[in-house]
Amino acid sequence: LNAADPEYRRALGWARRYRARRVRELAIQHGGELSAGVCAMITSSALDMAASRYLSALAARTGDPAVMAQASKLGQSSRQQELTALDVAAREAETRKAAGGGMTPNEALRLALEAEEARARVTT
Repeated sequence: LNAADPEYRRALGWARRYRARRVRELAIQHGGELSAGVCAMITSSALDMAASRYLSALAARTGDPAVMAQASKLGQSSRQQELTALDVAAREAETRKAAGGGMTPNEALRLALEAEEARARVTT
């Protein structure tokens, strides 16, 4: 991968935006907090997905099956890291709840959706 390639830089920009959005989503779903470990998994997932997309486009242009295979492996790695992050975030949220330090993921999501709906009613 060439970090100077404009197409790869665009892919990295996508990864940064995806990571920020996904971390926000998971924080809402899991009581407002995420550990550094969960955030690191989401970051790695986003970077792997960006590289996968970049290599997939490169393989489409060049017809190189080895590049397409690498793109596929990175996509699978991204998916697995995200699934692991979801599992760890849920376990951590339940541990916080059991210790009296937060809401369950479903409670946090319900409250966030209710707040969003209330803001929408005020602005319309």
